[in-house]
Amino acid sequence: MRKTVLLLRMILLMMFLVFLSINNNYVSLNEVEIRSTQSNLEIPVKVLHISDLHGKLFSTKQRKLTLMMDRLDYDVVVMTGDMIDKKTDDFMPVEFLLQYFQERGKPTFFITGNHEGANPLYPEFQNLIEEYGVTTLDNQKYTLNLENGQSVSFVGLSDPNIVSFQESQPIVDELLSEAGEQTDTTILLSHRPTFMPHFTGKTDVILSGHSHGGQIRLPFIGGLISPGEGWFPKYDYGVFEETFVENNRQTVMYVTKGMGNSIIPIRLFNSPEVAFLTIY
Repeated sequence: MRKTVLLLRMILLMMFLVFLSINNNYVSLNEVEIRSTQSNLEIPVKVLHISDLHGKLFSTKQRKLTLMMDRLDYDVVVMTGDMIDKKTDDFMPVEFLLQYFQERGKPTFFITGNHEGANPLYPEFQNLIEEYGVTTLDNQKYTLNLENGQSVSFVGLSDPNIVSFQESQPIVDELLSEAGEQTDTTILLSHRPTFMPHFTGKTDVILSGHSHGGQIRLPFIGGLISPGEGWFPKYDYGVFEETFVENNRQTVMYVTKGMGNSIIPIRLFNSPEVAFLTIY
């Protein structure tokens, strides 16, 4: 009897470990349509959104990811931080993606996350992404012209581990104000979703990461724990809408689950994702 119980426990443990491995290495493609009531776009901008790789290699030369991306027709790539971990000293997993994006020839943007800011090799990583033609949008603005003559402004927020939020906020506020006057819609890139209340009513869309989808997702509850928000985070994953009362302007935020892990080394019921966003 004891041997039978022990055998069953071992089988269950092995099944759980297999499930855990699949859950952490199977990358899902999440296609999401985002509509902002403030946007003037007549045709959508299509965004490939990746985040929080944490230096993870999913397959040889990241082919698992690039084969998935091959069939997507996007206008721009955004990487919303933590592409490396604070302890990463091998940039090759990211470089495979940089090579791929360079070959695709689409505008590619990057903003810093907290792990880039904590990595002593970040200056070397910054040089690497620039070599591949990636534009770092920390406290910067880029205008993308669409085929119908309309335009979209992408504004990036530097992570507080790079530049303090007190210093960044007035810069980004001014950039968003300029963008709102000059282009048909504005998209803010912010690694940390918890900054949404500071920019609601100032931008049409926010794209974010950082939360890892709440790391462990529970049925009917959502994410269990997130960096910066702790237990049962508000901004764990998906689409969030908030309205600034004073000007009645709505802001829509998408928080991706990202792809890698950091302090908590596993995901549960929460597969890594590549997000393909159609934004109106």
